[in-house]
Parts: sequence; structure tokens; C-alpha cells
Amino acid sequence: MIKGAFLYVQAYMMAYGNNATIKAIRRCCRWRGSTARTGDVILRLTDDIRVVTDLLAAGIIMLLNDVLVSFGAVTYMIVKNPIMTLLAFFLTPVTAWLIDKLDRRVETVIHSAQDKEADLTSQMEETISGIRVVKAFGREDYEEERYREVSTESYNLSMRVTKMQLLHNPMVEIISTISLVIVIGYGAYAVANKHLTLGEFMAFWGYLLLASTPLTRITNTISNLRRGLLAARRIFELKDIEPEVHDREDAIALPPAAKSIAFENVTFRYVKGQHAILDDVSFEVPYGTVTTIVGHNGAGKSTLISLIPRFYDPESGRIAIDGIDLREARIDSLRRQIGFVLQDNILFSGSLRDNLKYGNHEATDAEMLQAAEIAHCHEFISKLPDGYDTMVPE
Repeated sequence: MIKGAFLYVQAYMMAYGNNATIKAIRRCCRWRGSTARTGDVILRLTDDIRVVTDLLAAGIIMLLNDVLVSFGAVTYMIVKNPIMTLLAFFLTPVTAWLIDKLDRRVETVIHSAQDKEADLTSQMEETISGIRVVKAFGREDYEEERYREVSTESYNLSMRVTKMQLLHNPMVEIISTISLVIVIGYGAYAVANKHLTLGEFMAFWGYLLLASTPLTRITNTISNLRRGLLAARRIFELKDIEPEVHDREDAIALPPAAKSIAFENVTFRYVKGQHAILDDVSFEVPYGTVTTIVGHNGAGKSTLISLIPRFYDPESGRIAIDGIDLREARIDSLRRQIGFVLQDNILFSGSLRDNLKYGNHEATDAEMLQAAEIAHCHEFISKLPDGYDTMVPE
């Protein structure tokens, strides 16, 4: 009963720590890697986290248990018969060397397999997001062929990893069996020549069997830990990405705009060394006025607007609201003062009410209704069975 109670507590605590770890890693990583491939980010936040947390949940506990059991058994064996103990484990360095060589090869292939899986996930995300474009241009066969090629490459790499990993247990089993045969041979010789009693040999044999299973599991667990560290490295590569735009330590809260927005000799390029999208741009927009920015495709209209909420920072010059350089203001206090009407709008999973209030969850229903009437969607929404509580997909 006591054992059962403690097993429950252990399982609960491990599950708690496991899920808390997943939650914490995803929270700190989800806004990172804005320039990375979507599929690669998704893979790191799903598969890689699962590999790491599975090891935390089972691998570490099993390793601790196996180390304690094998240490106790091996200590007894050394005390009782150091010669037979040496015979039992003299091939252990060979086993460790072979496993290390195999694991290093597996790591290389796993890297390639993860990259290819990221390609596959990215391609699926792109195709699903752009399904209308695919259908409009009749490119279903082309996208199917692309998917088949990447999927086949991913499958082949996964099978290579599987075949290499499956060599692990037979290799350890063969070397362990050779060691056991040597111990049996020496034990039979020692008993026959009265150097050892049958009871002493059977006691040693019992502890050898007790130690062999956890020792085999330790080698498997260490190999899994190496793969877990590989997954952890990929997660922390994502976590360690510093956003290009961030608050300064001495950033201030931006007061409500009351005078103007000014561009002062602003130059910006997306990649250093390439041509400037904006080159020494200066103008001022007084408070309470409407300004239209006109230009041909690629002239930098969207880029110019993106600099105001600090999606990017200018290479040189400055943008100021009421004389305050935007780089001196906290990003959250800046963006709270900006409203967007996007070219392509997105509906998030949830109700229409949630989507309409997405930019300001503190807005009242009266303010929401007023905004809906201005946008000419109140009448349409009112005719829906659940009105503003109608659930919509993404």
C-alpha cells in the first residue's frame, strides 16, 4: 500500500513537472524565430519538446534507479569475487566505444531527418494557407509531386535512423552474452577445482543477472539522453534568438500622442548591403490630419508604415511622436496607440465577439456594436443564429 501510494505521488509529480516544463518552454519560445521557417519552429515546439520532456519524465528516474541497483550489485560482486567481476565487465569499454561511434552516426542522420521533417511541415503549412492560390492556378498536381518528393526523403532518413538505432540492443546483447559465457566457464572451472563453492558461484551469478538488466538499460538511457540533448539544443537555439527590435533598459511609457509623427532623415534596408527601401526620408504628419502615402509596388509604402509600430527600426535617422524617439519608448505603450486596417484580415478560432474585440478586450459591447455599424457588418452579424456569439474557424 505504501509503495502504491508513493508510486502515485511520483507519477503525479513527474507529470506535473513534465507539463509545467512544456508550458514554460513554449511560452518563452513561441514569439522567437520570426524569420525562421514556420515548419521548423512548429517542429521544435512540438516534437523536440516531447522528446526532452519524455526523457525528464522517464529517462532520468529510470537512470537513477538503474544506477543505484547496478552499483549495489556490482559492489557486492567486487567484494565477493573481484576476478569474476573483472571477467564479467572487461568488455564494457568495448561496448561503450561501439555505442559512442553508433550514436555519433545516428546524431548526424537525425539532424538531416529533422531538417527534412521541418521542410515537410513548412510545405504543408504553405500549401494549406495558400490553398486558394493553388486551386486558382490549377497547381494541385505540382504541389502533390513536391509533397511526395519531400515526404519520401523524410521517410528514407527516418528509416535510416530506425535501422541504426535497432543495432544498439543486439550489439549490447551479444557482448553481454559473451561476458556471461566467460563467467560461466570460469565459474565451472573454479567450482570443479574447489576454488569456489557452488553456493558462492550461484550467489555471484544471481547478482550478475541483477546488475546486467539495469546496466543494459543504462546504455539505452544514455543514448536516449544524447538524443534528448540534441532536441534540447534545437529548442534553446530557438529560445536564444534575440528579437531585432526590443525595449531599451531605460525605455519610457509613451504619453498619448498630441502633436505629430515625424520622420527625420530615415534610411532603412532589410538586408545590409542591399539597396535602401527608404533613403533619407523626412516628413511630418500633424495630429488630427489625414495623410495618404502613394507609390508604385515596392516603393516602400508598407515598409514606411511598419516602422511606426517598430516592427523594424530604421538604419539611420529617427521616427518621433511628439518629439520622442520611438526607440526610447516602450513598445507596448507605442502599439496601444496604433490602429490597423490590414490588407488581409485573419479570423482567429473563437466567436465573432472575440475577434471584433481582439485589438481591445476591454471594449464594451456598446463600443463593439458602434464599430460594427460603422464597418457595415452589424446587420449581417445580427442575422446569424448566434449573432455576435457565432463561433468561427480560423
